[in-house]
Amino acid sequence: MPKWEIDDFIKSKEKWIMDCLALQQDQQEKREAFTIDYGSTITLRGSQYKITERGGTMAGFDSEVIYMPPGISPEQIKHTCVKIYKKIAKAFISDRVAFFAPQMGVAPSAIKINSATRRV
Repeated sequence: MPKWEIDDFIKSKEKWIMDCLALQQDQQEKREAFTIDYGSTITLRGSQYKITERGGTMAGFDSEVIYMPPGISPEQIKHTCVKIYKKIAKAFISDRVAFFAPQMGVAPSAIKINSATRRV
């Protein structure tokens, strides 16, 4: 394909490309600005749970609140909430897989929950 044809195609899609780049930049800025701290409320499986400070060094979820050790930063709270989400998701999905696998006649080798941003 000649270069001029490629350039014409890109030129015809310039507005769409710029709109997509602007949207991507806006989403990145929102992600960076998003913070969670003690007293914040987050949604987990359709219900709202408050993040509370609780003595000790462990964070967790007790079906009523999400608790965090005292004195950690909002960034650490956010990171810990993601870990709690993954742990709960893995337990839930593992139960569902165990229920449906025999019905489908399959046996998955592993169940993994990760923070994939892209798949190669």
